[in-house]
Amino acid sequence: MAERDPNQDKRIFPQTEFVKDNKNLSPKDRFLNAYFQVLPLFTTNVAWFIMSLPIITIFPALGGLYYAVMKYNQEKSADWGTVWEGFKKHWKLSLKWGFFVLFVNIVLAANLWFYITRNQMWAIFVFLVMIVLSILWITINQFSFPLLLLQEDKKILLALRNGYVIVMRRPLAALKVLLLNLLTLVVAILLPPL
Repeated sequence: MAERDPNQDKRIFPQTEFVKDNKNLSPKDRFLNAYFQVLPLFTTNVAWFIMSLPIITIFPALGGLYYAVMKYNQEKSADWGTVWEGFKKHWKLSLKWGFFVLFVNIVLAANLWFYITRNQMWAIFVFLVMIVLSILWITINQFSFPLLLLQEDKKILLALRNGYVIVMRRPLAALKVLLLNLLTLVVAILLPPL
């Protein structure tokens, strides 16, 4: 009787968990594993895009997307229905967070514009301080909404404080996430199909 191949049970389709030991897999099988792992994220992003087409629904759609990504991270499955579930579940919280962040962004942008248009020497230093504060604010906010969804006590200022703690304790990791987000944004802008 022929011996059974130990890699035979490592089936390549979405229902299987991601194989941790990729050493024995062919490049094609590695690609297929990665593809099937990323496919739910693609569908959730398409759902987010469609739900945010009416501009007013951008923040609740973002809440639905974050909710779906968290579900995917916990359960390894998410689809457009998960985005819709998060949209319905967190729409008020998403709007509160989104308008608060938008308000602070406008205040920071107005300050940057004001100080860049001044001709005094002191204005340059204040402008540089405002740039540092803006970078810190953007870095904190990449963590604040996911933290808001995870918190039992859903308070925006608490989520911002927790985001601040993450940035201050792990500044290099937070900077890497920020640079990765900026790179993704630039690639998506430069390649219109994305």
